[in-house]
Order: sequence, then structure tokens, then C-alpha cells
Amino acid sequence: MWRDTLNIPSGLISQEAESMIRSLCTDSSERLGSRGGAMELKLHPFLNGIDFSRSLRMQLAPWRPEIRHETDTSNFDPIEPERLQHHSISLDDLRTETNSHGFYEFTFRRFFDDCGHPFKPVVVNGNGMPSS
Repeated sequence: MWRDTLNIPSGLISQEAESMIRSLCTDSSERLGSRGGAMELKLHPFLNGIDFSRSLRMQLAPWRPEIRHETDTSNFDPIEPERLQHHSISLDDLRTETNSHGFYEFTFRRFFDDCGHPFKPVVVNGNGMPSS
């Protein structure tokens, strides 16, 4: 449970970020948003600088990771090889496995955004701003 396991080492994240995490990981009656709804969340200092009156899809992210090539994993924490699980499961084993049949050859395609309209990716112009 979060009461026993939530540990945020000091100095790793901003005070605003820690405040938001702690105000979301608490009893439901005290949780951020439980009294003022979404507006209470939007007014939290961690979200300062986000213009909620404009579509978030049309705004640049506050931080964009540098991706050097299509298989670049430098933005992820390294994985200790000894913690990886090595399995030698054949395709036939997967087909007979009762818990995996629902995801066998599963594919996800995003055709619509959250509002039910066709998804249009944000195009960034030469100034680094979204073009309309």
C-alpha cells in the first residue's frame, strides 16, 4: 500500500512534483481533486505554465526527449541483465496457454482521439511551434 511503500528520495524531483504526487497518493477524501474537481488539479503549482484554455494537443510538451535513432533507449533506465527472466516458451506453448489466448497476435491501432474525431498528429513548424 502507498502508505508503506511511497518513498520519494529528496532532491530528485521538484517540490511541486513531490507535492502533486503526495496529494494524489493519499486517502480519497483528501486527494487532490476530491473537493474542487479538475480545476483543483489544474491550479496545482506543478502544472503552472500549461494553458488549459487551449487544446493540449496543439501545445508543445514542456520537455521533449532527444531520440537519436529508432531503437534509441537512452531515455530509459538501464535493466540489470540478471533481473531479466529467460523463458524458452514455444509458439505452440503460447497457443495452448489458457491465460494468453486473448492477446495472441494482438494489435492496437489508434484511429480516433478521445473526442471521437479522426486523430490528426501535431505538425511542428520551423519555429518549433505547432502549426494550425
